[in-house]
Amino acid sequence: MASVSGKRLILEPSGVHALTPAFFTAPQRRSPVYFPYSWSEFDTLHIRLPERWKAETLDHPGAISAPGVLRYDAKMTMNGDRELVYVRELQVGEGGPVLVAVQGYADAKKVFDHVNACDRATATFVRPGGGP
Repeated sequence: MASVSGKRLILEPSGVHALTPAFFTAPQRRSPVYFPYSWSEFDTLHIRLPERWKAETLDHPGAISAPGVLRYDAKMTMNGDRELVYVRELQVGEGGPVLVAVQGYADAKKVFDHVNACDRATATFVRPGGGP
């Protein structure tokens, strides 16, 4: 996603992940959460910027790990002046099913909410002299 605000271009480079709603929405559970299989998501995006736009700020989405449940890492870097590189890795489970007990739900929700927030990290670019 991208938007222009005055002389700034604001990107959410995670693409579709920035639009994904929170994985767990209920504040609490009465039964365990079970993922019958593990899965991985690996994304690398190369975004070429229009001429004369310069990087102003790049958020650092960061990394999080909940052993046996989830591992997440996302990074934004510039390759030269005009190419933003976004790399995202998500691993849920480690080679098998995941069972989150009712007592562990609040912690699991915090971890998945953190991933959701990291997926909304932005990169801001400015065009010297203003205007799109």
